[in-house]
Parts: sequence; C-alpha cells; structure tokens
Amino acid sequence: MSIFGNLFGARDRNTARANTQALKNLAKNEVDRFTGLQADAQATVDESRDVFDNFEFTNDFADLTNPYADIQTDFENVYAGAENVADGMTNVAADAQNVYAGAENVAAGFGNAYAGAENVYAGATNIYEGAENTFAGAKNTFAGAKNTFAGMDNAYAGLDNKYEGMENRFEDMTVDMRAADFQAQQGQQQRANIMQGLKGAAGSSGVAGLAQAMANQGQMQSQQIAAGIGQQERQNAMMSAQEGSRIDQLQRGAGMQLQQMEAGGTMANQQMAAQGAMQQQNMQMSGAMQQQNMQMQGAANQQAMQLQGAADQQAQILSGAASQQEMILSGQQTLQNQQIAGASEQQNLILGGAATQQAQVLAGAQTLQNQQIAGASEQQNLILGGQQTAVNQGINQTNIQAQGQGVIDMQIAQGNANVQAAEFGQLSTGLGLDYAQLAGANAGLSAAKGNQMSAYGMSANMANSAANNSLGGKLISATAQLGSAALGTKATFICVPKGIEIDLENGKKPIEQIKPGDIIMGYNGELVKVLQKHEYLENPKVKRFYKVKFLNPETNKTSKVDVCDMHRIMGERAMDITKNVVSKEVYSGVNYSYDLLTEDAGYRIDGVPVNSMIEELALAISKTNNK
Repeated sequence: MSIFGNLFGARDRNTARANTQALKNLAKNEVDRFTGLQADAQATVDESRDVFDNFEFTNDFADLTNPYADIQTDFENVYAGAENVADGMTNVAADAQNVYAGAENVAAGFGNAYAGAENVYAGATNIYEGAENTFAGAKNTFAGAKNTFAGMDNAYAGLDNKYEGMENRFEDMTVDMRAADFQAQQGQQQRANIMQGLKGAAGSSGVAGLAQAMANQGQMQSQQIAAGIGQQERQNAMMSAQEGSRIDQLQRGAGMQLQQMEAGGTMANQQMAAQGAMQQQNMQMSGAMQQQNMQMQGAANQQAMQLQGAADQQAQILSGAASQQEMILSGQQTLQNQQIAGASEQQNLILGGAATQQAQVLAGAQTLQNQQIAGASEQQNLILGGQQTAVNQGINQTNIQAQGQGVIDMQIAQGNANVQAAEFGQLSTGLGLDYAQLAGANAGLSAAKGNQMSAYGMSANMANSAANNSLGGKLISATAQLGSAALGTKATFICVPKGIEIDLENGKKPIEQIKPGDIIMGYNGELVKVLQKHEYLENPKVKRFYKVKFLNPETNKTSKVDVCDMHRIMGERAMDITKNVVSKEVYSGVNYSYDLLTEDAGYRIDGVPVNSMIEELALAISKTNNK
C-alpha cells in the first residue's frame, strides 16, 4: 500500500501532530534561512555601493574633430552625357505562340484495373469440419481402486494379563516365638534368683507370700507375651489382606485395560475399513464424474469448433464478395474521374495557352512603349538634376562645415552633461539597488515568518481534521491549487535539476522526459508507476543544489545524486545527510527542476533511494486546501 493512500484519514492524531511539527520545523528553517539571506544581501549591497561610489567616468567626446572641415568643393554634373538606354528596345513577345494548343487528354484511354477482380475467399472451407472429441475415450482412472484398510487385524487382540498369576507373599507369614520364649525364660530365671536370695531372710511364711506375688507376676508376664504374639498375628493378617487386595486390584485393572485396548483396536479397524471404503467410493465417483465432464467438454469443444469454422467460412465468403464488388465499383469510379479530369485539364490548358499568348503580346507592346517614354524622361531628369545638384552641393558645403562644428560643440557639451547624468545615475542606481535588495530580503523574511505563523495556526486545524481529510484527494487537487500558496512554499521545496537520470528497469532516463504513467524503479527497489510529475522554474543565481557522492558498502562503488538542499535522500535532507557520504558539492545555475509522485513515494537515482517531496509540499499547502 502506498504511503500516500490515506495520510490524514487512516493515521491517528499522533501522526497528524508529527506532520504538523514537521511543517513547523520547515517554517522555522525557512525563517532562519531568510534571516541569513537578509544579512548576506546587506553585505552584498554595501560592497556594490562602494564599487558604484568609486567608479570614475570620462568624457569620450572631448577630443572630437569636424570631419567636414576639408570637404570637396568642385562639383560637376555627372549625368550631363546620359543617354536613353531603352530607345532601341523591341517587343520580344510579339511572336509568342500557344504552347498548349496541341495538348491531349492523357487519361482518355485508361481502363478499369479492378474489372477482373475475383473473390479470393469464394472457395474457403471449414477447417474444423472433421474435428473430433479428444476426450471421447477418456477412462475412469479410479475405477479399480481398492480399500487398503479392508483386511487389517486388531493388534491388541492377543495380549496377556501380566498380573494374572500373582501370589500373596504375606499369606504364609509366621509368628517369631524366640523372643517370647527368651522373655519367659528370663522371667523364670529372675524369679528363681529372687527366691533363692530371700529364702533365708523371709522364713517359710514370708517365702510363701513372696512366691505367690512372683507367681502373679509370672502370670502377668505370660499374658503380656501372649498379647505380643497376638499383635504379631494380627499384623500378619492385615498385611496378608492388604497384599491380596493390591494383587486383586492389579489383576482387575490389567484385565480392564486389556479389554479396552482390544475394543479400541476393533473400533479402529472398523473405522479404517469404513474410511477406506468411503475413499474407494469417492475415488470411483470422482473418476466417473471426471470422465463424464471430459467427454461433455470434448463434445462441447467439438461443436464450438464446428460452429466457429462455419461462421468463419461464411464471414470470409461474404467479405470476399463485398471486397470484389467494392473493387469493381471503385475501379469504374476511378476510370470515370480520370477521364473527366483529363478532358477538363485539356480544355484548361488550351484556353490558358491562348490567354497567355494574347497577354504576352499586349504586355510586350505596353512594356516597350513605357520603356521608351521612361528613357526619354529619365534622360531629361538626369541632365536637369545634375545641374541642380552641383549648385546645391556648392551651397551646402558652407552649411555642412558650420553644422559639423556645431555638432562637435554639442557633443562636447553633451559629453559633459552625460558625465554629470552618469554620476547622478550612479548614486540613484546604488541607492535603488540598496533598497531593492533589502526590500527583497525583508519580503522573503516576512513571508517566511508568515509561513511560520501559518504553520502554528495550522496545527489546530490539522489535528481537528486528521480523521476526515485524505491526502489522496489533496494530492490530486494540490496540482491545481499550487498558485500563490505554492509560490511561497516552492522557495523551500526545490527539487531535482533538469538532466538528472532516473533509474528504469533496464537503463536510465532524464527526469524531464518522464511522464505520468511511465514505469520506473521505485524507492523500495521495485517497479512502480509514475502518478504525477511537477515542473518548476528556478532562479539560476540561487546556490542551493547539492552533488552528493555515496559509497555503497556492499559493492564498494560510488553513486552520485543531484538534488536541492531540502530534498530528502533515504529520508534525510541533502544538506544534513552524512551516512556513507564521500563528498558534497553545492552549486547554482539550475533553470528548471522536477519531482515525481510514484506508487511508493519515491524513486532511485544511480541506485540510491530518493524521496518524493510532493507529500511535504501538499502538507505545506493543506491550509489553502481546507479553505
């Protein structure tokens, strides 16, 4: 999409503000430039004033002499012996004859060159008469297609349950009696030791009570041992039950998984078989349809060719007959016209010859008589005139000498007066130049400041109308509205000088020879169409054009671009661009400049992308367009 597609409509307010700021910057640059020009103009005027004030004039007529002072005074009648040179002349056309008297009609025997013309299309035949249907024998290429999924097997059908024969490894667990036996034995030994130690001290009655107490203690220990054994047995039972439950879950889960996989394999087989059958049916139907379409298309083509051949045959026969008739009638008409023209020309020649003969005879006699009379009169006039001239020359000699001295005196006086007038004109001209140049600089500065104020005033208008205005329409109308508004902005937007060559697909072409509709190499290196071409009259004294030489880092070659100082190259103004720049040269002497509006807002000069300035020019006159 071109960047000129919808500048104010599709872009948001930030873009409008950016464009407005760019316009303000341009106006400020213009004010700064004209401020510098005003200072330069003042310096130039001062220098010119010094030259005019110090110029010295001299009187070129001060040493003139009288060229008539020594004029010849002895005059004679140079025509005294003149004779009548036409006295013996005769009529040279007295015996003239009619040279066209025997003229003949050269077209009288012409024949009709088209009388035997024939109809060259009379035997034309229908070249499509025997055309055949090339698709008549077309076959269904999918007629024998097979269902490649029809015989597929269930890959999960024979799977085994790997958890099917698992055993409960806690089922045969036993109770460890060694700890209980050791504990009982240790208790008995401890009680026996106690009885043996206390036997002598307690007596028989005391031993009996102690034995009873120890018996009770042994009984309680036995109960504790029995409780510990029961706890082990209960724990063994719980572990056996848990393991059995876990094995049962694994077996049931594996069985369910095998069942699901087998069912899924069966379903996948059914789906693939059905899909294969459907594809087979679709291919057969598609082949049959394609075969039918090809046969019908072939028949239609055959019929169309036969009908077209018959129509061409009839048109050729009718055209040949019409051409034959037209040639015959044209030949007859041409013959008749030639015969009439020949007879008329013959009659005109005969009558013209007789009239010319008579006119020549009469003219010869009249000329002879006139020459004889004029000769005698001229002879007399020469004699009398010579005598009078001699007298007049003698009389005028004194007058000429006196006039010559008067002319000398007047020239000397006029020279002195001219010196005074020149000195006064010098002062007047110098003063006028001072005022003219200062007035021009002041006017330029005033216009630049006016543009700057207009740019600030336009910011609000452009922001409010950002969503409604379209640069596409403005660019079309800008060309017709570049009047007084464009005259002010043109001082800023000088363009590409005449003679600079624009890159084409193959070769180059001077910019002044390019016209709207031409195809050129665009800013992005692709072929684009030229939409508009602007031409400007420049001041050759303005020194604002740049010859910029670039170094291409890829090819290590240099390219040259000639544009004005404000023209953009790769988005940067020529006066400011520095990237890959080898040299810059500022020059003047440009009479005409040009700019192109393309589909991608630019073009290429010697391979370098150059921006079109018409967009910025349209922005600069947008205030005029909105009125």
